[in-house]
Amino acid sequence: MYVVVKGGLKVFRTDGRGRVQVLQFLKVGDCVGEVPVFDGAPTPSSSEAHGETECWLIPSAPLRQIVHRHPEVAEMIIHHFTAKVRHLVTLVETLSLHSVPERVAQLLLEAHESNPGRFPGGVPGDPGGPGPVHRSEPGGLQPGPAPAD
Repeated sequence: MYVVVKGGLKVFRTDGRGRVQVLQFLKVGDCVGEVPVFDGAPTPSSSEAHGETECWLIPSAPLRQIVHRHPEVAEMIIHHFTAKVRHLVTLVETLSLHSVPERVAQLLLEAHESNPGRFPGGVPGDPGGPGPVHRSEPGGLQPGPAPAD
């Protein structure tokens, strides 16, 4: 298992035709490659560094020993895995239930909400931005002003 200590990683899968599906962007403190520690199978995804990145390796055998000796560590890892499962379920829902324009709008909105200063020209829905949008349901966006309640 690797822990990101500097920079970031893009986690993705590639199909047989070369199409890439980004699964997640990892930041400092996130980890990757934890599944093989517990099931022994190959890593189900690939990772690519973004910018200057440093990761620390935590070898599988010592990590499994720590988990067996310290139930609180096992509980933290279970919590970590459940968060990843929830993220992947949301990703599957987004990919299968929403159109490409809806997904792009959602990504822009989420990027702006997490870092408003990064988009000085605005994003849809911002005053002075390209136009209003509103959330119609979890994960969904609709063009135009939000409906009156």
